[in-house]
Parts: sequence; structure tokens; C-alpha cells
Amino acid sequence: VQNYRSSGYIINAANSLIARNRDRMKTEQAIAINDARKGLPAGGVLAGRDPVSRGKVQLLACRTIGAQTLAVVQELKRLKRLWPELRWTDCAILARHGIGKPELTHMRSALEDEHIPISLPLETGQSFPLLRIRESDALLCHLDRQREALMDAERLRDWIAELNLAPGPWSNKLGTLVESWEAETGGVELPVSAFSAYLVDALREAGREQRRGEGVHLGTVHGAKGLEFPLVVLLDGGWQTRHQNDREEERRLFYVGMTRARDSLVVCRRQDVQNPHIELLAEEACLERSVSPPGQYLPKRYQVLGMRDLYLNYAGQFAPEHTIHTVLSRLNTGDPVVLKSDQRGTKIFSHDLPIAALSNKAHGRHGYGHSGRVVAMVQRRRDDGDEAYRDRCRCEAWEVPLVELVWNA
Repeated sequence: VQNYRSSGYIINAANSLIARNRDRMKTEQAIAINDARKGLPAGGVLAGRDPVSRGKVQLLACRTIGAQTLAVVQELKRLKRLWPELRWTDCAILARHGIGKPELTHMRSALEDEHIPISLPLETGQSFPLLRIRESDALLCHLDRQREALMDAERLRDWIAELNLAPGPWSNKLGTLVESWEAETGGVELPVSAFSAYLVDALREAGREQRRGEGVHLGTVHGAKGLEFPLVVLLDGGWQTRHQNDREEERRLFYVGMTRARDSLVVCRRQDVQNPHIELLAEEACLERSVSPPGQYLPKRYQVLGMRDLYLNYAGQFAPEHTIHTVLSRLNTGDPVVLKSDQRGTKIFSHDLPIAALSNKAHGRHGYGHSGRVVAMVQRRRDDGDEAYRDRCRCEAWEVPLVELVWNA
């Protein structure tokens, strides 16, 4: 079976692992590099660039989760210096378990300390409608007013500039979609309705992917099935199996993670946990080196308050001229907020003014004084709620801040 993605060393290492499985589809047919790339170096693009690995699969041996985290950050920065065309969005850090578990939480903490942009998965209950995010909603409303016009990508960029959207991940997302639209259409002039339909479809698809932010992809191996990246880091932790019957399934999952990599694969090997898969990798395809990176980072914990955690009509109870709407309009992604509770409930404060409230179910689950930051500003309208509660709203539309709580681990 030909592989059109990975370099020769990555394929060799992956084959040596999965060959140990007895219950395997296509057991007799190991994957091989496709015919068009057979003449290329086994180390791919890094064969002649990286004097350390020469493009081999790197096994980074470290003692603890903290050392693993620092080693990965250091290696990402080193490879990016050697590989100038590598973008942060070309990199993925994959783990056995999800974003709420220590491996990825530690990675996120360290990457944020280094100001390296990241792309994060949203867990169950944390999703929100991308079509209603302030930036998307503003552009769609503008396009609706111009629906009879013709436009090309340059005119579209001018319209976005006129909206004076705050810089951040959501305005960046719109810019990325405009670039994709321009590439697909060749920059020709088309009806506004054509881009509006494209934008709606793209945002709905992005919503199904349940991710936020643009940068280094943080996620699980399972969630990365079907994806590929020029550079993949496989974190250690959680790979030990209790039962022999699970061994082949876990090995298959580790194999999936390895084969997400196109050009460079880094596999971490911690001394404080067991990983039965690494010792099965072909030695000739790998370079193992012990690392004790300097530096430090502050491990944090994170919790996104999703739509179900909020009393969505809170700001709608206030008349349009009330201060709350002015404060909400000035809030942007990344701005700080604080959670405060009393006997009447838990509210989100900005500059000592309550701007949102948690739902009755969420009240009490989050500590007083937890600080956080705005993830997105979502547009809410009177007609969105149950008809029985609409009379309580004193304005037709308002904003709801979606917040992520952050505290030291």
C-alpha cells in the first residue's frame, strides 16, 4: 500500500510498530513510500537541513512531564529556525488523552508562556455558534446590505477594514477565509451572495470541527485521524495498557499518530511512565537523544464556560441605554474578566460591573474570584429564547461574553 504523505524514515518506523499486530487489515502489505518519492532522501526535507536528526524519527528521552513539555517547546523552536517556511499551523502536538489531561494542559501552559499561537479543541458542552460571533455577524450583516453588488477579494478586504474589527483569532479567521475564497475563485468579481454562502458553509464546517484559535494544533491522536501535518510531536503519557487484549488497539492508535506526520516526527519518551510502543520502533529509522532542557513555565488549569453554563438573557434584561451594553461592546477576545458569587448567583465582572451571569446549574461549580479571559463575543437576539421569556427582555439584541477561566495548577 503506497503512502503519499510520510517520509521514508517515518514509514519505516511506523511499519516496524504495526507489524507486531496479528489482527491487522492488510497484514501482508506494509505501507511504502509512493513511487513518485522513491528517489528522495529517507529523511525528507530535513535530511540536508537538520544536522542533529538528518530527518530521522527523533526519540526525545526525558524524565518527567515538565521536562517533556520544555523539550518539545525547545525542539519546535529549533526546527522552525532550520525550516523557515514551517508555519505554526503546520505543527501538531498529539497526546493519548484530551485537552483536560496533564500532557496537553502542560503543553498549552508552556506554549502560551512563549507566546506561540495554538489551536485548541472544544470539549463537549463548550461549543458556540461561529455564525453569531461578533466578527462573523458583523460581516454577514454588511454583506446582506450589499447583497445586490458585485465584489472581488480586494473589495471584500476593504469592507472588512471598514468594519474596524478588533484584531484577534476571529478576525484572523475571516482573513483566512477570504484568502481561501480568492484562491478558489481566482480573484474574479462575483455576486456578494456567492461569498455569503461560502462564508456560512465554512463557518458551519469549522463549528463541526469544534476548535478555536490558529496555530500549533493541540489534540488527541484519535481526533487527528484523517489529518496530516509537516511536523508532528507525539507526547508520552497514558499509553500503558492494563490488559493484553488492549495492546494491539493501543498500538494501532500510536501508529495512527505517527503516520499523521509528513516530514518530521518527534516521539517523546518519559522515564516516569511506561510506553510499550517505543521499544518496537526500528532503530535504523530513529535517533534517540536524552534531553534536560533549561527553563521553566507555570502550569495552569483551564475551563471554558459554554453556552449551557450561562444565563443567556442576562444582558437582555437591561434597556439599550444601560451601561452594560457599552461595556460589552468594548470587550474583545482576550480581555480579562473575574467571576464573583453571592447568595443570588455567580456573575462575570468586567471593571467591577456585572456583564453576564452563570446559569442555575453552573452556579457553585466555579470558585469565587477565579479570573478568566474572553474567548468570543456572541450576538444574542430576543427571538432566540423561549417565547415564554421574551417579555422579560428590554432590548432586541445584546452580546454574551463566552469566557475561559484560568488558574494556577
